[in-house]
Amino acid sequence: MTENDNSKCRLCEKIETKFRRRSAELDRLDRWKREGATLIASMDRSLKLIKDLDTEIRSLQREREDRRSTLTR
Repeated sequence: MTENDNSKCRLCEKIETKFRRRSAELDRLDRWKREGATLIASMDRSLKLIKDLDTEIRSLQREREDRRSTLTR
């Protein structure tokens, strides 16, 4: 672990965690599509989860930028 990893803010850690979950869902979705797309309900749930994670990530990024701008004033 580098020194930079130790100093990440709580919001940065949450954003990274959500990006990892999103990536895992995308990988799962791609695998299902390659295997023949027979799990339509699971694929729909996965797509919804990806969209929800995108929304959460954008919200956390906005919050992080707001905090940074407040600190630099």
